[in-house]
Amino acid sequence: MELGFTPVHYCEGPGADIINGRMTGFERIDVSSGKETDRLVLTVDVTGIKGIPEKDSVLTWYEGYKESGVVKIGKFKITTITPQLYPRIITITATSAPFDHKDLTGFRERRTRSWDDTTLGAIFQQIAVEHNLSPRMDPQLADVYCYHADQINETDSAFLNRLAEEHDAVAKPVNGAYILALRGESKSITGITLPVIKLTCPPENIPGNQRFIQCSVDEPGKKNVKGIRIRYTDEATGKTHTIEQGDPPFRTMPAVFENKEHAEAALKGGKRKAKRNRSKIRLDIPGDPYIAAEGILEMDDSFPDGMRGRVSIDRVEVRCSRGDGYRMSITASKPVADKK
Repeated sequence: MELGFTPVHYCEGPGADIINGRMTGFERIDVSSGKETDRLVLTVDVTGIKGIPEKDSVLTWYEGYKESGVVKIGKFKITTITPQLYPRIITITATSAPFDHKDLTGFRERRTRSWDDTTLGAIFQQIAVEHNLSPRMDPQLADVYCYHADQINETDSAFLNRLAEEHDAVAKPVNGAYILALRGESKSITGITLPVIKLTCPPENIPGNQRFIQCSVDEPGKKNVKGIRIRYTDEATGKTHTIEQGDPPFRTMPAVFENKEHAEAALKGGKRKAKRNRSKIRLDIPGDPYIAAEGILEMDDSFPDGMRGRVSIDRVEVRCSRGDGYRMSITASKPVADKK
């Protein structure tokens, strides 16, 4: 869709009047990795006022353009407020994860426990419910059999993310839900199908043009991984066996899995990850509220060879200030298989 020229961004929630009236800029980070939390950072001029928003307040964030419309991005909980003496500003950091200073459910606590003869979906559901989050799982992942799983001195989020990574998936809290989803799909982590966003270079693609696009590609070297090697223990004999798939050079997955079934499931995830990460593309483009991590970008024929085509978005860093305008930096993986 055609974007507008007048950026609009605002929040709803406690303290919104102060924030919206005095905001000098914002940054927003949207990631597909469960190791990092989506976050919103607001800079607010508080010269001459006393009341400021409070920690643990929940803000609903919107951004877009006056001409083409504003999009509801999601809910963020204020985790830190940092004051500065000169100039008199506060920096508000809010995250999409269920963090608060009381941490009543122990989301940030380290735990040690084990599961036997179960499924990835059952483990994921148990932990999500323990933290009063609604579990949402990709059906391809929910039924994955787990012979044995150990959580050793890990937070629940770190443990779930480690299990998810074995299958090239992500486990991530978003807007009151806990999501378990495969990477590189055409759906957002919330399960909503994302539109394919098409990019076109402007005729005069030079710095200073509001529509300026910068793009670079990290191509794989000669030693690019072409195969995956994985090890598992035979339950009957106790011997360690190796499964290889693809051609040399191989990447050996570090873990030794409990049985062949678990190893084959992890091997499938390793293949998906190797294919998705054959090269990385980095973009700096005008802000677009419809672009999100796990979405798909399609660069048309106005881009040179090696750049054009579809990519899967891994990370989006949005920024807006009076001096720099509304822009975003994107890290993406390619290739992405077209879905018919």
